[in-house]
Amino acid sequence: MMIEEPGAARSTKVHIEPDLARGFVLVRVEGVLEMPEGQRVQAEVAAQYPGLHRLWDLRRSRLTNLTGPEIDAGIEAIAARTPPAGAESVRVAALVADDFDFALSRMFEGMASRRLPMRYGVFRDEAEAIEWLLGVPHLGERST
Repeated sequence: MMIEEPGAARSTKVHIEPDLARGFVLVRVEGVLEMPEGQRVQAEVAAQYPGLHRLWDLRRSRLTNLTGPEIDAGIEAIAARTPPAGAESVRVAALVADDFDFALSRMFEGMASRRLPMRYGVFRDEAEAIEWLLGVPHLGERST
């Protein structure tokens, strides 16, 4: 499924690709991702594929428009829509390409880990992200 979000001078394309055999949903984002768009897509994926892990491929997107207060409000909105049971077993991985998006995604991860039941991770390597989603432990890491 593809969703296009036209903007004044840009557009964001979101491709939602469920991998039911492996138990996760791949969300590929192209263009500038703003918090309202991210919230809407997150809610749609959670409603259509409850209990599945999520891999957000943000390597072709830019997160430069996101601010700390927007991230905080986005986390609150996600928390308000998250069911009280079942979400704690869901893992959400962000796959990013550059240092800025990595740092911003880590900030989201830190803020979300205190308020959302899902587990978050930030990665630069797709294979590592998928291994983490599927619970494959790395050297020195406990499996959860």
